[in-house]
Amino acid sequence: MNADKIMIKTIGYHDMFSASAGGLENLTVLETNGMTLAIEAPAHITATLPNIKDLRSKSDLTKVDALIVTHVDADHVAGLDSLIWHKVFGEKNKLQIITHEEIHKQLWQRIRAAFEISRIDLRSKMRFEDYVEPVNLELGKRTAIEQLGIEIETFERSTRHAPFLSIAFRVLKNGHPVLAYSGDTSFDPELIKFLAKNGKHPIIHETGSYSIGTGSHTHIEELLTLPEEVQKRLFINHVPKTLEQYIRNRIKEANSSIRIADELK
Repeated sequence: MNADKIMIKTIGYHDMFSASAGGLENLTVLETNGMTLAIEAPAHITATLPNIKDLRSKSDLTKVDALIVTHVDADHVAGLDSLIWHKVFGEKNKLQIITHEEIHKQLWQRIRAAFEISRIDLRSKMRFEDYVEPVNLELGKRTAIEQLGIEIETFERSTRHAPFLSIAFRVLKNGHPVLAYSGDTSFDPELIKFLAKNGKHPIIHETGSYSIGTGSHTHIEELLTLPEEVQKRLFINHVPKTLEQYIRNRIKEANSSIRIADELK
């Protein structure tokens, strides 16, 4: 999809339990200013993105110029190690990671064992900032990402997903929202109000719950209770592969305009 000269494309839309059934975990990219912003870093990121021929990027090797991470669950960051190695050794460049300061610290804790000792000089200790260019987001505020010509506006609190921080956000171009992204969350009308406000932009929302009312994910039946003007803007991801046909059937039976995230092109 093109919105205010931004191309939005979803490559994977399944949850972490779907890989064995042929699914690809959540991965959406935005192309703007001739560069690509990846949303999340699933395990397949360095295998899938370089093969997308029409994706413009300053990186021929990874096709990733910047990365935004919503939280540190494995299906969102399992590809981070490989992505950093590709950037540092393959491109001689740092990876720009956009997220909350607390999540930056959590990311370093995840990869520290493999990255803290220099591979060039085993006597030297490395820091997170030696590998990445961290851009800190603050809850409830907008942050300019100058090289991409966009702003990231985060929801005012952590999403209802886990005991650790998880962010939801909107992407703005020239002051206008062009995409909203829920991250992982249980059904949260306040969050959806934030995602949908001030525009007709698409909303990528998760539907990873296997049953209604769970504490960490949203069920399709809950999204089907939303007003039609919101449903027609919804593109769902974090879809369990084993429930995908059921979800597609329920959308059809409800005569809803909700779509799967890979239809957002």
